Amino acid sequence: MTGVVDEAIQTLLRTAREYLDVPTAYVAEVRDSERFFRYVDTDERDLAITVGGFDFHVGECTHPSAQITLGDGRPYGTLCLLDDGPQRSRADQRVLEGFARVVGAMLVNAENRRVIDESARERVDQMLGAGGPDIVFQPIIELATSRTVGFEALSRFNDGVAPDVWFKDAWLHGLGPDMEFAAARTALTEFARVDPTGFLTINLSPPTLISPSASSFFRRLPDANLVLEITEHAAIENTEALTRSLLSFRMRGGRLAIDDVGRGYSGLHHLIELSPDIIKLDREIVANVHRDSSRQAMIAALVAYARNVGATLIAEGVETPDEMLAIRGLGVKHAQGYLFARPAPLVELMSKSAD
Repeated sequence: MTGVVDEAIQTLLRTAREYLDVPTAYVAEVRDSERFFRYVDTDERDLAITVGGFDFHVGECTHPSAQITLGDGRPYGTLCLLDDGPQRSRADQRVLEGFARVVGAMLVNAENRRVIDESARERVDQMLGAGGPDIVFQPIIELATSRTVGFEALSRFNDGVAPDVWFKDAWLHGLGPDMEFAAARTALTEFARVDPTGFLTINLSPPTLISPSASSFFRRLPDANLVLEITEHAAIENTEALTRSLLSFRMRGGRLAIDDVGRGYSGLHHLIELSPDIIKLDREIVANVHRDSSRQAMIAALVAYARNVGATLIAEGVETPDEMLAIRGLGVKHAQGYLFARPAPLVELMSKSAD
């Protein structure tokens, strides 16, 4: 965010300089008796002023200038023009003051964003220090028998903030892989402790799967009953590197799933390049499928594709009996969704299934 603000202020400074027809304009922060040059725009080759430089005991700017104040009235410094020409008109001064007000507003926004970012970084650090997110599980059902054949592990955070927000904050602060691996480790530990029948799917993004920590993570994974689920709408920028990273895991019997197929533009490309063992249909094409011939045609095509390449097709987000009957009629053999069970702790799910 700071980089965006810096670029915007630099552009504004150039606009002010060109509009007022001066060779140099700068923004200086004044603290105590020192003036620090924060932004400089000039067409002069030998200008002594540089960004980050400062003057001692400079007093007021003797060239045309305007005060920059922040939102709470705190003085920040000045927007100053280096101009040896005749005295500027009052109209020019008002223009300069207008530019200074905009700079002040930008600096306030940058400061607010910095405080928010620091708070988010602290929250992410604390969450990782506590072991990462809580994990709940959602059953995956074989439609012909209503039997649970697997579970998807899903992250939850006890402050009620959506998981997507937490993971976005983690990635913004360079901690995305740490958060994803923490969630995966908790899921694996809980699954091993309860030891249910069936497979486990854990969600990891493509950047995490090719991160420096991925190889050590893969070495500790169990050989069987584990599926790595790649979210389809996450960018896969280097398919070749991802394939190499997954090779040893898949050679040991681990399986790969592509999540949310049908939502993003690149899903078909991912299916071809990665040859997943499991294809998961996104809720967007499952919702109201019993009423929509277009959705039915797409699902039928994916059923045929999965059958021809030997992949398992799982419909996500099945919420009504009508949706379940429709996808089953189209040839889908596995599903998950609120119709069968909401995500819950694994022990709770196993207790209900035993009743």
